[in-house]
Amino acid sequence: MKVTTKTLDNCEVLMTVEIDDRQRDEILKKAARRIAREVRIPGFRPGKAPYRLILNRFGEEAIQEEAMDHLTQTIYKRAIKEAEVEPYAPATMEEIEWNPLVMQIKVPTDPVTELGDYGAMRLETEAVEVSDDEVARQLEQLAERYITFEPVERAAQWGDMVSITISEKDIASGDMLDEDREMEITLAERDDDAPELDLHTPLTGMSEDEEKTFTQTFSETYPEKKYAGKEIEFHVLVTAVKAKEEVELDDDLATMVGDFDTLDELKEKLREDIAEQKQYEIDGGLIEEAMEKLVAEAKTIKWPSAMEEDELDNAIKNQEFKLEQSGLNLKAMLSAEQKTLEEYREETREKVRENLKYSLALSKLVELEGLTVDGDEIAQQVEWMIAMSGGSQEARDAYTSSEGARVVANNILTDKARRRLLAIVKGEAEEEADEAEAEEAVVEEEAVVEEE
Repeated sequence: MKVTTKTLDNCEVLMTVEIDDRQRDEILKKAARRIAREVRIPGFRPGKAPYRLILNRFGEEAIQEEAMDHLTQTIYKRAIKEAEVEPYAPATMEEIEWNPLVMQIKVPTDPVTELGDYGAMRLETEAVEVSDDEVARQLEQLAERYITFEPVERAAQWGDMVSITISEKDIASGDMLDEDREMEITLAERDDDAPELDLHTPLTGMSEDEEKTFTQTFSETYPEKKYAGKEIEFHVLVTAVKAKEEVELDDDLATMVGDFDTLDELKEKLREDIAEQKQYEIDGGLIEEAMEKLVAEAKTIKWPSAMEEDELDNAIKNQEFKLEQSGLNLKAMLSAEQKTLEEYREETREKVRENLKYSLALSKLVELEGLTVDGDEIAQQVEWMIAMSGGSQEARDAYTSSEGARVVANNILTDKARRRLLAIVKGEAEEEADEAEAEEAVVEEEAVVEEE
């Protein structure tokens, strides 16, 4: 057997396998015997009919087709081992000739990623500044949470909280849609984007124990179906009017909010929180910019078509799942858009290709930077995700499965890689490495002291 290879552009190897005539004849004879074992031939025990008889009875193509199984299962395995080719996915038979026996097999190989000088990448970052106005706005929003409403003996005004009992009737049919439902409404002036249903305006000026009946007409497109296209009669009884009691921005508020003795301490904490949030947003933008730069400056990012098709399949499945969660389905969506599944698949391809570039570049960064994840990190993350999912048994089963743990590990590595890339473009990577070495040295020194 002779094996030669030719490397193709898209992470594929074209492998040419030549089989000598003696081995080819033996392969065909074994295929004929397998046919003879499956089909009863008068005068011969199963598998014992001569090759010539099988050839005459079933034809050369039938024997060759039967032989293909042996070629793909045995000869192919020997060939890739001899050629030292590592297949990424199942190979495809491109061409086969039987006289002489020559096979051309296309073998997808692992993706190839070669990054540029990413360690020298730097990006400008803006300094985080927090103004006094930002702190003041945050403080006012915080104070809003502690506002109370106290009963007043006057007509309701904007900003008041009004307690009502409400009944609703469809005027056309006479059906009661709601009856004696109790609710509270904080009266606010309407703007242009306000919904058609307006209880605020009719309640303004009403006092405790006052009743009112009014009607409203709703458009056919109104989102709440019980109102859409109908004229509704509302009957309301005001049971209480409460005015807002403003909270003073003082030390007492700081004490209510948390472990603060003074308002200045609370303001300083708010300033720190705002700065932290701003830094988080800035860093997020830097990471995305750094990822674009990492991909743009990469020398090579290639992948086999099999990988692209697999990712396309996953993208379609994810879209189907999202639609199902909303009570929809992909088939109906495509029908409404007058598209075929194949057209939608091709529309999705470009996005999949972009995602592959980013994921392969990030995976290479993980490899080059020696980033790893250990069992404790996975276990902690799994427990956190289970807790965030409500601690259900279904969530526990999903996240503790081998597939769930693999996904969690990949997510941790991705996060580490993104943070590492951020440190590189900010010029902080060397400092982090020095700190890590210093910590390791301290740990080793403590271990030596304990041994002594």
